[in-house]
Parts: sequence; C-alpha cells; structure tokens
Amino acid sequence: MKNTEIFYVGTYCTPGPYVPEAKGEGILSCCLSIETGEIQKVQVYSGKLNSTYLAKDNGGHLFVACDNFDKTGEIKAFSIDEKSMNLLCTSSTYGDSRSHLEYSSSLRRIYIW
Repeated sequence: MKNTEIFYVGTYCTPGPYVPEAKGEGILSCCLSIETGEIQKVQVYSGKLNSTYLAKDNGGHLFVACDNFDKTGEIKAFSIDEKSMNLLCTSSTYGDSRSHLEYSSSLRRIYIW
C-alpha cells in the first residue's frame, strides 16, 4: 500500500456512565490515503468493547487496547500488519476501570492507570 498509513480507532460499544448511548462498532483498522485524504475501513474487531486508549509498539507489530467498563477493565493485545489485526490475549486490569496505558521501553510490561 503505497502512500498510505494504517491507523486504529477504539470506539465505545457498550453503554455505560461515560457514554450512555454508545453505538460503536469495536476497534477499527483504517487506511488513510496520503494523496487524497480518503479513509477506508480495513477490518473491525467487534464485541463487548469500550476502548478508551490504544498503544502501538515502536516496531508496528502489535498494539494493546484498554477497555473501560462500569467498574472493571480489560487489556487486549493484538498482532497487526497492513491487512489484519488478530487478538492474542485478554487480561483483567484487576481493579477499577482504567483509561490509559503505556509500554515499558523493553516491551515486557504494560503500565495502566
């Protein structure tokens, strides 16, 4: 895909206190044409999601999504390339819902708050 950029968008799908009328599709993989500005949806990962924050690793091979629900939260990890995103694993945030995450420099840890 020449002159394009792939980017990801998290949406609120499950109504809750922050977005009571949530109607999102899930996590969207999109392609932006640098020449025309046109955006095309490439793939949708749907389900019970309220992705408040997405973070991609520096190598561009994986990203994590922080899902925010009423009183709980989850982290989902995905492998990515230009054409697909595949769920690798899901983990609880072990506490109240969180809205931000960041990789450690070694990519061995994910910090959530």
